[in-house]
Amino acid sequence: RLYKGNVNTVYINSYFDNPFYVQAINEKIDKSLGNFPEEKRNNVHLVFSAHGTPVSYLKKGDPYSGHIKKTITAIMKNRKENHSLCFQSKVGPAKWLEPSTNNMIKELAAKGEKNLLIIPISFVSDHIETEFELGIEYKKTAYEAGIENYIVMEGLNDSQTFVDALCDVVKPYL
Repeated sequence: RLYKGNVNTVYINSYFDNPFYVQAINEKIDKSLGNFPEEKRNNVHLVFSAHGTPVSYLKKGDPYSGHIKKTITAIMKNRKENHSLCFQSKVGPAKWLEPSTNNMIKELAAKGEKNLLIIPISFVSDHIETEFELGIEYKKTAYEAGIENYIVMEGLNDSQTFVDALCDVVKPYL
């Protein structure tokens, strides 16, 4: 049934620094680290892979990449692992944010890293870009480059803590 009449609409532009959101990601990271062989868990490099955007968007003031960096800073505040940020899903000829996830994996392997946890940052559910691009395409790249343990973190999906984050963000507007 269509609602006819005035509808109050509120736009929530971001929640990149919401403490429940950050906690939800940390919970998924901790769970994922448990999938590495026990003797490797203290030597896992965290690779935050964000969806890429054209550089032209950044130059026009798009806050996305800055938000991603602030989220990662909040996540890493109480963590000790080495970490990197890279970008995936480039399409077309425009200049996109770098480094690419593909190149980052190769670079880390060349530096001797053997254990990578790929964290699809700002992706909130599993889908083709996390399952296929990260889970199949880049996994092949990783093993060809000499990575021994390559795991892609599960998306937030139905995480109760993520649901708590969304409730926390929406609650002030109810």
